[in-house]
Amino acid sequence: MVNAYRPKNLDEALKIRGEKDVIPIAGGTDLMVRYRNISGATPRFEKPVLFIGHLEEIKNIEIEDSFIKIGSSATLTSLLQNKDIPSILKSAVLDMAAPTVRNIGTIGGNICNASPAGDTLPPLYALDARVILTSAEEVRNIPIDKFIKGPGQTD
Repeated sequence: MVNAYRPKNLDEALKIRGEKDVIPIAGGTDLMVRYRNISGATPRFEKPVLFIGHLEEIKNIEIEDSFIKIGSSATLTSLLQNKDIPSILKSAVLDMAAPTVRNIGTIGGNICNASPAGDTLPPLYALDARVILTSAEEVRNIPIDKFIKGPGQTD
């Protein structure tokens, strides 16, 4: 059995995240593999999970000032379908996975996984992407190269 939270909105998710030690999960394409159970049954997460993939507030892709703002739960497929996404990022997404994975996997998961094999990371570095980290207490806006500290390590 997996202990889980499914908040109704982003504010509730931020409140839970601030009060509980949870693993946020949207698409889960990497997390489900990382925590898989040998028998193939339900994954064994070390902490309760916080489902956020359904939250509309973080699925968006929009132009804000002179930037493209991509919500962490935007799927990789949604990046391909958006006319404003730079071709360098679309090319990386097309090369990285089968359509079934792109339909579930998220840009936020690909970034937060901080894998050296993270296909979206090189174009995001080249585009001088920034990561907006939101908690119940604060919002931080930092360059992606400061957010990713090393393999599997983020700020």
